[in-house]
Amino acid sequence: VQDRIYQMADPTALQEAFARFASFGAGKDSSAAELEGAKFAKLCKDCKLVAGGFTTTDVDLIFAQCHAKGARKIDFAGFKKALQLIADKKKIALADVEAAIVTHSPSSSGTHAVDSGIVKKLTDTTLYTGSHKERFDDDGKGKGLSGRDPAAKGGGHLPPGAHTHVGGGGFHDLSSITDRSAADVRGVPVRASEAKKSPAPTRAVAKK
Repeated sequence: VQDRIYQMADPTALQEAFARFASFGAGKDSSAAELEGAKFAKLCKDCKLVAGGFTTTDVDLIFAQCHAKGARKIDFAGFKKALQLIADKKKIALADVEAAIVTHSPSSSGTHAVDSGIVKKLTDTTLYTGSHKERFDDDGKGKGLSGRDPAAKGGGHLPPGAHTHVGGGGFHDLSSITDRSAADVRGVPVRASEAKKSPAPTRAVAKK
């Protein structure tokens, strides 16, 4: 069988791929000159190198052989050494490993909102009721502080005359809606007539 002729990947393209994975998750305008272990493992998975007997354990062992003692990241030179070790472990050509890397980019499993069921009820402002509805305009945009003013938005359960603006002569505090009458030790209201009939118990004094 005629031997296959492999063409090495463009060094520039390989270095760009290294930079893509090294700076993944660090922002659009950031760049990294070194690759940490977790991102190296992600590179191997995203580029479909972890397969055919080549496991994540092999990935970790190869990474450990390519960084300096005491270091936790590899530079581009260490990265190229790691690719050669991967090729040797998988018993494939180095060009195949490089080709797999330059043709892939970091994958992201971002969270997608589900527009149905309970999620829709929680996120669709047109379904809001009561005071929550007053916090958004017709376009679903928040009103900010204007949506949280002290003006009453509905009838509620306050006593008559309490539904006015703060400072407008009506409801100011909880005194108008709380019961301050006499109560027993359990908090049960005691009528004034009952309180008079049942004087507080006195403590017996022993005779000397």
